[in-house]
Amino acid sequence: MGLKGGYTIIDLSEAGSFTAGTSKTVAGIFNRIKDNYGKPCMLTGAKVGTEVLKDQWMNVQQIAPTAFAIYVAGYAISISSADGVIFMAYTPLSSPSFPSTNGTYTLKGTKSGSGFTYDWVKDT
Repeated sequence: MGLKGGYTIIDLSEAGSFTAGTSKTVAGIFNRIKDNYGKPCMLTGAKVGTEVLKDQWMNVQQIAPTAFAIYVAGYAISISSADGVIFMAYTPLSSPSFPSTNGTYTLKGTKSGSGFTYDWVKDT
């Protein structure tokens, strides 16, 4: 049984600044991740607008044969097989505190232009 060793560095310093929500082509990035899928990945040199992201480990998920999703530094990053890279602002949801009064409750969510919120609502 062969084991993979080492880790992969995804360096975006040559790509310049990304605009959140806008696709930008980074030649070869899809195959670089695909060929090393399963190894730890380090993101370096990324800049969104004027924000320079610190070097950090990425959680890479293959969501389709032609796409990867990465969650890092407050961004969801989409990478397509056409080498398109999109940074989107991402805030992980935190669990609302459970109600302290007796009763039956349902967790209800609301989507708005600024994101998604949810809370417990008492059933009547």
